Amino acid sequence: MRVSEREREQGRTRVRERLLVGVLLLVVSGFALLLLAGHGPWAGPVLVTITQSHGINEGDVVVVVGWLAAAVCAALLVRRR
Repeated sequence: MRVSEREREQGRTRVRERLLVGVLLLVVSGFALLLLAGHGPWAGPVLVTITQSHGINEGDVVVVVGWLAAAVCAALLVRRR
């Protein structure tokens, strides 16, 4: 069975799209880790204390929700076809 040029190009396009989604998810994950590890002015009060110097604050919750939204969008883009 022969694969047409159109089918071959569609396959390449899908691979490119998945690669771009993967890169996007890596970048968003990197930013999320930086925000979770940092102590910005937006951090807010500590919600859960893990150790004396570490815990989960209100700002961490916002970062995690944003990361989850990006991950769901990435999954939907990959499953689109």
